[in-house]
Amino acid sequence: MRVRLEGVVKRYGATAALAGVSLEIREGELFTLLGPSGCGKTTTLRILAGFTEPDEGEVFFDETPVRGVPPAERGVGIVFQNYALWPHMTVFDNVAYGLRLRKVAAPEVRRRVKEVLDQVGLAGMEDRTPGQLSGGQQQRVAVARALVLNPRLLLLDEPLSNLDAKVRARLRSEIRKLQQELRITTVYVTHDQEEAMVLSDRIAVMREGRVAQVGTPVELYERPADLFVADFVGTNNLVSGVVTRLQDGWAEVSTAAGVLRGRAAAALRPGQRAVLAVRPEALRVADGSCLAARPAGGAGGPAGGASRGGRHRGAGGGVGAGDPGAVPGFSGPLRGGGGGAHVAGGRAQPQGARAARTRPARHRELPT
Repeated sequence: MRVRLEGVVKRYGATAALAGVSLEIREGELFTLLGPSGCGKTTTLRILAGFTEPDEGEVFFDETPVRGVPPAERGVGIVFQNYALWPHMTVFDNVAYGLRLRKVAAPEVRRRVKEVLDQVGLAGMEDRTPGQLSGGQQQRVAVARALVLNPRLLLLDEPLSNLDAKVRARLRSEIRKLQQELRITTVYVTHDQEEAMVLSDRIAVMREGRVAQVGTPVELYERPADLFVADFVGTNNLVSGVVTRLQDGWAEVSTAAGVLRGRAAAALRPGQRAVLAVRPEALRVADGSCLAARPAGGAGGPAGGASRGGRHRGAGGGVGAGDPGAVPGFSGPLRGGGGGAHVAGGRAQPQGARAARTRPARHRELPT
């Protein structure tokens, strides 16, 4: 099933939990809503489930609008953060609960419960209660209870957040494998970037009730739309500088690490402040003698850099415009001759905008 949200707005008093969210989720993909606490992830999930109605906008399942359709009629399965298992019921009864509410015949209930428990690796545990299970096993019961209803859409609200790191790593692989086998359209909510990058076909990064960027894990990492996405997804080093020259789509930026040359963001102009965003894996360490051999203004060699005590620290980065305070820009990693680096205009606190790839042009020694 395909899912589409168009201009969805949800307000709680004067606070806009969602401020015009538009998304398209493809059939059979695992789509993750990623962002910090309070960004609107769970509100979006609740609107998809039918637990919360939007104030504006529309939600479509395939091409059918579902605004106002009760949760029980949407064909949605949901796994909550706390699993919400009945403590006095056995595993079998917890999983069978929804089927019995729908008046499914007893033989069919037994068949479907057995089948789904086999799928999630809980065969033989039908008679245990939740208190006799580990956290990972309880999570599988919650997933089984959602899957047994044959949902067209599976919603997972931070299902691994209560588990320790080792169990989380194992279970997220199991969730991904199960989702690929069943090809159920799945929306997964998390604030854990690593979890999102490992699990997802595509990710929507959310911030303050808006969608900052949608893309594959690789696209978000290599071509973030703004400095918020660049800083939130993975790790970056941010270096401020000033644009000194623009030519043929490239910008030269003067920084404390020297002059770096990069593909410019559209809004850049000489004299503007710039922010370079550099992935750690883009940095290279080289002997400081390589700098002395290079003519002033030459390009190539290690990505941007500074040296102390004869050691060169690469600083291949991105460049953008503005005063160092509200950054409007950022882009993908440097390829060849340097490291992953991006250009962003503005201050070191992200605000949005496009960015550019960079490569070094000239270096200078920093005082020791």
